[in-house]
Amino acid sequence: MAQTILYYPKINIPDGAWLRSAILYWDHVSSIVPNEDYAYFSPELYYLQQEGIYRPFYPQTVFSSKYADAFCDCAVKRIFAYLMAARNERNGQNEPARIHMDKIYAPVFEKLLEETGLVHCEHTCGWLEIDSRVVQIYIKTLAEYAIRCAEEYTVLGADSNVHQQEIFHSASYRATPQTQCCRISLTNCLPQPALDVSYEDILAFKRRRKPELDAFWDELHALEINLCRAEDPAQIPLYEAQFVTRWERASADLRRVLKEARISFFLAGLFALVASPFCGRLLAQTAGMPIADTVQTGVSMLSVAVDYVYYRKKVGAARENGAFSYLIRAEREGLLRR
Repeated sequence: MAQTILYYPKINIPDGAWLRSAILYWDHVSSIVPNEDYAYFSPELYYLQQEGIYRPFYPQTVFSSKYADAFCDCAVKRIFAYLMAARNERNGQNEPARIHMDKIYAPVFEKLLEETGLVHCEHTCGWLEIDSRVVQIYIKTLAEYAIRCAEEYTVLGADSNVHQQEIFHSASYRATPQTQCCRISLTNCLPQPALDVSYEDILAFKRRRKPELDAFWDELHALEINLCRAEDPAQIPLYEAQFVTRWERASADLRRVLKEARISFFLAGLFALVASPFCGRLLAQTAGMPIADTVQTGVSMLSVAVDYVYYRKKVGAARENGAFSYLIRAEREGLLRR
């Protein structure tokens, strides 16, 4: 099944390390675009769209789905909760931020315009200016429902902890099993194409070396599935040890073919949130411990820890039994170039 990573929070994904990693390891990359007539893509996204790698996600998919009413209710509830809190604290409005009219669901816009007067002014080409915090709340909610409505196997992608936590924020009541998940942390062991590697070269490598890429990524998916299906926390160390051995082998193969293709790369960190149905209290007794030293950097490579986030109503059904969010981040880029 094809897999898509949805970038949050902007339309144009920055020309940098995150985008290069995303197109190497995922089948498709996506972001939320106002409409099919939108023509203001960066040169990089335009090229990737022509190659069939970048696929825009249109808000109308949410607006016309079975989740439309729930999305409207959720967005309005969150925005009005923020406005009430700001009013009680006597805080003034934030600086305005731009958002395209086609990204706003009509019932939500009507409530914002009629009941709050938050729309400051209208720009040409359908752009509006609204309180920046309101825009953030709305886009966050839209991204949540985009993940749920996406036809393909879709996960959230972020390039910072802040953006990941805006969607999957920590649960305040940790005794609730529905908020419990596993956090996989891989340190300095994800080959990430360097900034001087062109997108053309990455795609050419991806086509030629698909077996090595699939073998590398399959090891991570196997760990995700094992963590999700584990019935006893005592199984976790075994799964971790198996993963480290297999990942190092697959990683060595991938790094070898990258060097053969003269694709320079860094070793980045990868952090994944994985749905987990068993009791977090029991898991917490064994998780979070470093398992093995990696020959690549001489530091702990893998840790699995318990985490508590609100995610059950924010991911598609296919992702309720696996990883639903990934954060890719270079750890020490200047020291780890290969």
